[in-house]
Amino acid sequence: MPLAAEGHQGSLCTAGTGMDKTLGFWLPLLFCPGGIQIVVTPLNLLGKKNAASLAKAGIRAIAISSETAMASNFTDVENFQYQVIIVSPEQLMKPNGEFEKQLKKSLFASWIISIIIDEAHYQLG
Repeated sequence: MPLAAEGHQGSLCTAGTGMDKTLGFWLPLLFCPGGIQIVVTPLNLLGKKNAASLAKAGIRAIAISSETAMASNFTDVENFQYQVIIVSPEQLMKPNGEFEKQLKKSLFASWIISIIIDEAHYQLG
């Protein structure tokens, strides 16, 4: 993972529940401390928990879900108040939503160091 982060190359981690994948999420922050990391998770409780854990470690993070999708939070995101933005798929994919507007801004997009999809589930035929 560190070599991929330094070389700006993608990486893929597939691991089961309880395998401590979350620790790997935060590694890119060590190599690009000024960047923004986006974590997409459908589990709002997990998003809140991760944001709280990061805050304890001195990393500014916010969990954005339907409960927290307020104008003031998006203003803070736009003003680069957070290093980690944990967002629900619904907020990420909301047509003409505030998060989509942020992603379309070239300045904001230029600071994104990684986008992580957590708890991705799939079903085989």
